[in-house]
Amino acid sequence: MQVQISQIQPGNNPRKYMDPGELEELTSSVRSLGILQPIVVKKAEGERFSIVAGHRRFAAAQAAGLTEVPVHIVDEDIDGDAAALAENVIRADMSPAEECNAAIHLLKRNHGDIEEVCLLLGWTRDKLTRRVALSSCSVKVREALARREIKLGIAELLASVPEQANQDKALEKIIANDLSVAEVRAFLSKLTQKLEKAIFDKTECQTCRFNTALQATLFSEVVAEDAYCTNGECFARKTEAAVRAKADTIRDDFPMVRMVGISDPETYTKLLADGSHGVGAQQCTACKQCANYGAIVWNTPGHEGEIEADICFDLDCHEKMVAAAHPVASVTTSAAATGIDPEPGDSEPLDDERESGEDPEPDATASEAGSCCGGTTAPHTGMLTNAVREYRRSVWNQAAIMTLVQNPEKGHILLLVLLSKGWNTDRLAIAETLHKYGVTGGSLDTMCATFETAEAKRKIPNLTAAAAASAVVLMSEAQVQETLRYLHPDLSEHWQINADYLKLLTKSQIEAVCEELGLRDTLPAKVFSGKKDQIISGILNAGVDFTGLVPQHMQY
Repeated sequence: MQVQISQIQPGNNPRKYMDPGELEELTSSVRSLGILQPIVVKKAEGERFSIVAGHRRFAAAQAAGLTEVPVHIVDEDIDGDAAALAENVIRADMSPAEECNAAIHLLKRNHGDIEEVCLLLGWTRDKLTRRVALSSCSVKVREALARREIKLGIAELLASVPEQANQDKALEKIIANDLSVAEVRAFLSKLTQKLEKAIFDKTECQTCRFNTALQATLFSEVVAEDAYCTNGECFARKTEAAVRAKADTIRDDFPMVRMVGISDPETYTKLLADGSHGVGAQQCTACKQCANYGAIVWNTPGHEGEIEADICFDLDCHEKMVAAAHPVASVTTSAAATGIDPEPGDSEPLDDERESGEDPEPDATASEAGSCCGGTTAPHTGMLTNAVREYRRSVWNQAAIMTLVQNPEKGHILLLVLLSKGWNTDRLAIAETLHKYGVTGGSLDTMCATFETAEAKRKIPNLTAAAAASAVVLMSEAQVQETLRYLHPDLSEHWQINADYLKLLTKSQIEAVCEELGLRDTLPAKVFSGKKDQIISGILNAGVDFTGLVPQHMQY
């Protein structure tokens, strides 16, 4: 049946690109021989027909100047999309990208029924799956494939690249440099990560489209034959999360745990007891009680998740400890021998009182740094964690207050010193203390007369000691430390190792304290093999007499 070209309108053509050269050849054939194979159409509105299959022949007929063409009219209920796709695939080299777009369109129309679409197209399930997989390519990549600017193998390789913007960037370079499939594969393979070496849970990876093992079931061209991940960003994110989880498992073991990646600065060093970079055995034990001692969890290529213990994160302090452990024999002074400038000692913190009556800010390192660098023989225990510092301060306060209560004369002297340094009566809580002793106020002569009696005179030392004791809690850490050095109490009479103290320490700190106090070898080895709570329970239930055992970092 012949129909006027003017009565025919284009239908839904899955072929979006017609090669100009091939179309010109077909046009020449039509001029010479006419349309040999009827165009498949179906009824449209009025007297018009809509093309189901034969868009290239119709375009060639128009270009050849024909006024009518032969047609084959099909049932209006026929699936025109399926017929058009099937006819194009059979009759000409339809682009895989165009097949992909059309197949997805049919799947949507058929509510994802793969078997139905395969029957409509006459395709195998494998072919349909492979074509649909090309939907992972960006629009620009599929358009380039449809225009024959790139080969199918390159499109398949680009489908493994995450982020379509990255595919588009790669596409520009591929076309500009006329790269082959092998060259593209070689480049992309450098960006992959072998899943076998991944330290995270790979359950999701088994069905991920960026798994090259899965890609191999979809494409003939893949970046790698084995199971590799082509989504480097996702791989790095999951690896970092796994490393972070690994770090969390040892937070109770070390005072400081740090993740270190390839771009992180090297602000750490290995803590050694012996050798040219060693700090000495005794100092090494003390260093393990420091807040800047700990472990590294590596997040560098080939070492992801590996733990390295015995790390010092204070390079300046470590340098001083190494120098102190290796003095220069020809120089007599300790500062010159170690090459270390002496640390400032406690420069009479009570003299640092300002006229305003405000306490100077507590020096975060004064009590820790002075013991080693000040020239004493005690090892340097380094920086303490805030929790241990607060606990130690409470022990110091208790020791100072109890000593003042037991030695009223020293309290009287301390009170005079505090007054001479500008401490006002409000800070010393003198008024509150007087009230407790029955002195409730009045004129100066009345209050003075109150203390004239023999009974009151006996209370004066206790009153002044109580006033001095009340000042202890208002002192800075350095001031309490200096006060204790004046009072010189035996801390072991006021405190001993207990569960509350040990819970503030990490496993490594507990072991270091036991080492320092000579308990490491007396306790059963199994005590230190469990979790922190088990270690604490084992130590406290081992029948050890802790009397007189005060760790260096608790001393004043």
